[in-house]
Amino acid sequence: MKPLLPSQKMKTLITFLLLCASPALARLGETREQCEARYGKAVAGQSDPPASMHEKAGLFIICKYDSAEGGKCRGIVFNRTDPVSRKKDPLMKVEIEILLKASSEGGEWVKDSIFSSTDEDIWRREGAKASYSHLTHDLVIIHKD
Repeated sequence: MKPLLPSQKMKTLITFLLLCASPALARLGETREQCEARYGKAVAGQSDPPASMHEKAGLFIICKYDSAEGGKCRGIVFNRTDPVSRKKDPLMKVEIEILLKASSEGGEWVKDSIFSSTDEDIWRREGAKASYSHLTHDLVIIHKD
């Protein structure tokens, strides 16, 4: 199979995200089974703390579960890791916006201008917090308790 050009990869990724992204399909609070239905069978996992790792549409996705909450997903990490070099590539602003919207659970993400910096952007919404590191290229979305 011929490799995709960078512009083709971006179109494929954005199409995937647009198809999957919906406030009605919140990712936080899902079970491991629901995460596997969304992202595919886990490529790796661990039991302490419980987590599953998935690869879909060029994204590496880590779902972290809370055993005290019946195995509900309490945090998700998204990044684009090259499968060969394992080097992380930055997420585009539009990708971050789509992933945040998909994890909004009907709420509105507000950028925290006080705690955001040149190295990290931080957003908050009722019940959750998100951060994107410009150093590690990880988008982390977690439930706040």
